[in-house]
Amino acid sequence: MKTAIAILGFLFVCALMVWLIGFVKHRLRMQKWNAAIQKGMRLPTAREINPAPHDLDGKCAERHFFGKTLAEAEAMFREAFLLYQEDLMFMGPIGFRFYVQAAINCIQSDAAAGDADMINSFAGILEHRLEFEAQELIPIAPQLASVCRYILERYDRFDVTPEVYGDLAPRFQVLAQTFLPQGRTWK
Repeated sequence: MKTAIAILGFLFVCALMVWLIGFVKHRLRMQKWNAAIQKGMRLPTAREINPAPHDLDGKCAERHFFGKTLAEAEAMFREAFLLYQEDLMFMGPIGFRFYVQAAINCIQSDAAAGDADMINSFAGILEHRLEFEAQELIPIAPQLASVCRYILERYDRFDVTPEVYGDLAPRFQVLAQTFLPQGRTWK
């Protein structure tokens, strides 16, 4: 009998700890959310990151990015850009417009030196978003044009191997021009 009571007591304590950890995580997420709102920007909602709840790619983006600040997202990109870049391709437009800045910060950091994979995948993300949601990029088109110019001006720092990637510079030239107001064929 005492063993059964001890086991029940142990299970109760375990359940309480699981609940407490979840509660603390929720409180921390809400504190970050409130801090972002006070700074004039808010973190994207789960639905803004993943507008199609049954989309597996969107679920993955939501799992990785929901509740993350730009600084936290940038740290993720610095750690494993290729892992998280795909989330940018498939997250909702509001989530993309928020979190692409973290990717841009990473591209403009020392972490990007010698990382041709990073800019190759970034070009693919921008081309994909232009093809399928060009209208949604208008609010951040100046930032996107700027990062494309940044990449072009510092192209050598990424150590692009043409035999592997081809010449990425023309892709970024087209992207930079496309994001400029006079270059937009999409309005």
